[in-house]
Amino acid sequence: MFEKILSTKKKAKAVKTSDSSTLQDITDGKYYRQLLEDGQFLASENCISGLFNTDVIPLYKSSHVKLWPIFLAINEIPLRQRFSRESMLLVGIWQGKGSPPFLQYMNAFGEEMCHLYHRGIDVNILGSIITIKLGVFAGIVDLQAKGYILNMTMHKGESGCSTCEEPGRTVKQGKGHSRCYPYRETKDRFPLRDSDDIKYNLGPKATTEREKNKGIIGIRQWSVINAMV
Repeated sequence: MFEKILSTKKKAKAVKTSDSSTLQDITDGKYYRQLLEDGQFLASENCISGLFNTDVIPLYKSSHVKLWPIFLAINEIPLRQRFSRESMLLVGIWQGKGSPPFLQYMNAFGEEMCHLYHRGIDVNILGSIITIKLGVFAGIVDLQAKGYILNMTMHKGESGCSTCEEPGRTVKQGKGHSRCYPYRETKDRFPLRDSDDIKYNLGPKATTEREKNKGIIGIRQWSVINAMV
């Protein structure tokens, strides 16, 4: 498997941006290939990248007990094998009623990922001990989990968009109400969010679970954000 990982990185590094008109995998992306350049994280053969996913799973139909696993996929494993049961890594799991305490849960996950990024883990490959480092650069979650992880208002709430500061508005729909995000002319659009705004400008202003600032609730998942940057 390690040979396949090295082969994937070698092929991605050989592809020039101008030669890639179709994106078939994450390894075709411009950002991924930048990480393969000299001096970048993936330039070393012993460094790999990962993609995480988390979602709720009911334990069984007649129970309110739920599972929130965190799975990790290695981007350098060939696509046909990457998401197979044998290749996916279960790196965290929470069981209980309702939702987990995401601040603590995701912070613990982020701290482990930071450790793998900076220090790595020793692996025995064909009789040789090699220190493998892992960088998690992306995650895939649904809108509900996204709100929990980012500690934001849900997509149905005011300022629930993670891309911009558009608050949306409430409109009548059938017998109830729904939040919509209307089209706005360029001059009337709300500013886009950026990492500095989320991590620094909003951080000190919203410090409790109930306090909201532009859709941000309380303190952010700092370890997760730092691990992903």
